[in-house]
Amino acid sequence: MKISLWLFTLTFVIVSVACWAGAQLVFMERMMHNPSAPMPHFTQLVLQPHGWLLFCSVPWVIYAAVLSFRKAITPAALFMFVATLLLGIGMIVSAVVVAGMMPYMKLIDM
Repeated sequence: MKISLWLFTLTFVIVSVACWAGAQLVFMERMMHNPSAPMPHFTQLVLQPHGWLLFCSVPWVIYAAVLSFRKAITPAALFMFVATLLLGIGMIVSAVVVAGMMPYMKLIDM
């Protein structure tokens, strides 16, 4: 069960790095093609200081280390770990995707 704990954690780290790279690419592309266009506030919040995406998996890495030092991991503990990890992945991926799409959507007719 300990190997599955670390595989799930590695998955979250990979998703975090991929979201960071995607945020970097979207932000760079936006700045190269239309730097003077206003950017939505949510996009600025999520994509502009995107270094936080590299560190969002740290609580789960610490929790995985704590669980690894136990003699036996209960199924309930593993289920709770995976459930919170999937919730975190879902929130991060959703935020990055929505923030990346917002500059290209016409939300208000002028």
